[in-house]
Amino acid sequence: MTLLSFGFNGFEQIRQETNITRILFTSWETAIVVVNDDEIVVWGYQPDYITPLLNNAHLIQSIFGDPNECMGIITYANTSITITPSGERHDWTDVQDACWSQGTIFVLSTQGLLYQDQQPVVGLPKVRAICGSSQHVLCLTDEGIYGIGSNRFSQLGTEPYQEQQQEPQMIDHFSGIYLDRVSLACGPFHSVVIIDGDVYTFGLSKDGRLGSGDSDSIVDLAVFLDDQGESVEVNAVKAVCGSCHTLVLDEYGLVEATNMVNSVDQLSKDMMPTFVSARL
Repeated sequence: MTLLSFGFNGFEQIRQETNITRILFTSWETAIVVVNDDEIVVWGYQPDYITPLLNNAHLIQSIFGDPNECMGIITYANTSITITPSGERHDWTDVQDACWSQGTIFVLSTQGLLYQDQQPVVGLPKVRAICGSSQHVLCLTDEGIYGIGSNRFSQLGTEPYQEQQQEPQMIDHFSGIYLDRVSLACGPFHSVVIIDGDVYTFGLSKDGRLGSGDSDSIVDLAVFLDDQGESVEVNAVKAVCGSCHTLVLDEYGLVEATNMVNSVDQLSKDMMPTFVSARL
């Protein structure tokens, strides 16, 4: 397979390469990929302390963290190892997922329990999935979707009357909705929730990263356009968020994007706050 990449490349962290079989980690200065199924390669900034984590590509399911603060791996055996620049290491068992957010480690167990810095997070029903940015964490539970952390731009889906939520807060917009085929994505300042193919966005709307129309709602459905500027239906499968843009993968393997304005003629970021299909 060939990997195509775009964006800021000040650390030489993006490449167009063949024989890439998996992408394990990306940040603004680092990319970690698997080549030919068995070799882990780091592009861009590579602090020495993470080297011990990258020994066996066959065992590593995913990598999370911030190269400047803490990095961790999750293995296919549901274990996890985290390590800090000072060499402090923690080994975890019974791990379903994990993320680095707000300067701490969040670990989701296979039993649906969420831990923050080895302490259980109270006030949550059984957790099915988590997603985190440097500023906040979203939790999909059997009873609804919860947010923890910064709500400065309403990226927790509520009015920013309290900018920092230390305890889980349910997002009322999703109460009573049957949460089927749900996927979560977080950027530092915005969030995306996909439910049964529909894309909901909330948070900072600057630069069109939400892809929503002129609605006063905190949580709104994203709008998708074709190359003629006409609205189209998209059955979304997955989303990922950068700081200022969002990518959505649809059921046909096509990518819809916000702010990829260089790929669409005569579109202005200030004039076009909706999703534009890159049709990759």
